[in-house]
Amino acid sequence: MRLIAQVSEVLPKPRIRYRRSHAELAKAMTVRGSIGTRNAVAAAVAESSERLLLRISGYDQMDFDAMVAELSAQDITRVMAKPTVSAEVVPNSGSVRIVELDFTYPRDPAELRVMQSAVNTIMNSAYGYVRFVKSDLERAILLYSFLTERHDYIVQSSETPAYALLCEGIADSRAFAEVFGVMCNRSMVKCTVVHGMKNGEPYEWNILELESGTWHVDVLADEQAGMREPSLRTDAEMGGYSWDTQAYPVCSGPVAPAEPQENGQTDVQNPAETPEAGANGGQTPTEQEDAESEPPSENPGSDLPPAPLEPELPPEENLPEPEISP
Repeated sequence: MRLIAQVSEVLPKPRIRYRRSHAELAKAMTVRGSIGTRNAVAAAVAESSERLLLRISGYDQMDFDAMVAELSAQDITRVMAKPTVSAEVVPNSGSVRIVELDFTYPRDPAELRVMQSAVNTIMNSAYGYVRFVKSDLERAILLYSFLTERHDYIVQSSETPAYALLCEGIADSRAFAEVFGVMCNRSMVKCTVVHGMKNGEPYEWNILELESGTWHVDVLADEQAGMREPSLRTDAEMGGYSWDTQAYPVCSGPVAPAEPQENGQTDVQNPAETPEAGANGGQTPTEQEDAESEPPSENPGSDLPPAPLEPELPPEENLPEPEISP
């Protein structure tokens, strides 16, 4: 036993070598810290990429499973299906690390990219459907109609929720709430997705913050009831629903009208204070209206990169060849 111990002490410790060549490592994307890493991963899952090779400076311990799950749930109209991820990090210590992430999707990545093109086209059509409507309530009603009149829906969950809802007529409460929320926010209607319970089961719906008031909207329930317009409900009218009331806006119904002044006159702007034509940085009223009609920035604060407007569906013969390992 003593001899074995002495021999083990003199044997050299095994060296862990990274399996990538120097040429491959030279192609690694260089990012800094957790923010740079998160942005790179967000772009990868939005494009249904299968592999991401990163050189991370200022490396800090990261939970890649949780990161991918959060980014996948951030906007289901941009990430067609949530992947699983495996990570290889080398070396084991140091502020600069090489990280290789391999993503596995429930569908073929080329198929997911075709699905994403179809979803992008429909989402752009929804924006064009309401872009010239002035009232935020009217925009919300039109978007509800655009969404609920596409199919006779089957209530069922899907691993590709946005595509299943918009293109196949299959959806659950999450798909309706998430897609309706994205449609509204891109169309300048403030909309929040509520993660709560209905009759004791996990359930999702929306809260609309309109000029006329703040309301709950359950798109799935209203669609199943055959309603032509969404039912606007206050907190008190949400029997059977439960949610964290501290985490979401209070829905108290219509906004109280402004009280008249004591002399009975309305507040009229002084003509001298009215901006002249050509104000607003030299824009004419027509130019200002044209500028306001441009698409708003999508999902402010989102880590996901912006979706292209009016994408073209790639022909099947031009789909990328599957990667074959030697």
